[in-house]
Amino acid sequence: MILLVNAGGHVTWDNTRQAVVASAKFAGGQDDYGAGIENQATCPGCGRTLPTKTMHLDHILAQARHAVKIMGADTEVTLLDSVHPHGTSKVFIGVVTGGTVSIYRLMQPEPASGSSGPIKKVRRSPREKPYPQLGGLVIVINTVAAWENDLENLQFLCMCCNTSKKDRSFDEVFPERAASAFASALA
Repeated sequence: MILLVNAGGHVTWDNTRQAVVASAKFAGGQDDYGAGIENQATCPGCGRTLPTKTMHLDHILAQARHAVKIMGADTEVTLLDSVHPHGTSKVFIGVVTGGTVSIYRLMQPEPASGSSGPIKKVRRSPREKPYPQLGGLVIVINTVAAWENDLENLQFLCMCCNTSKKDRSFDEVFPERAASAFASALA
């Protein structure tokens, strides 16, 4: 799971959509469509390449199927900064707990010369190493918010393909294209 967090540690659909559509990092390239250089993407449904501003940002898996995915204890959460260059957040960390994502602010490291108290460690599972020292809880995201904003569950679709897809999963509507779309998304 990959989520974009704003400077306050919050995850919102408006923020996610704006960052994904406007950033070249999430585009499949750039071209001049008559209004200057624009980000572009190829619709996995029909294969048309269009500017990202004219495409719909669509969810690959329907909400019910994606909610099952994040219920697993082994779900990794990567938080990216919502501002360019969208690198891994150095301020926040996400932890999956029973179908929700809790976002914590990382505490600033104590100066080496100062005395520090006991370090608070949180584990994702008994097999994994403890997280760095955590500060306070910023927000808890439910399964709907995680589904809406998970970058691994988002794709650009042209208006025609998104309209025919409606609220179903991509592989239900485009079974012949699903295998190649998922394979290219993993590459």
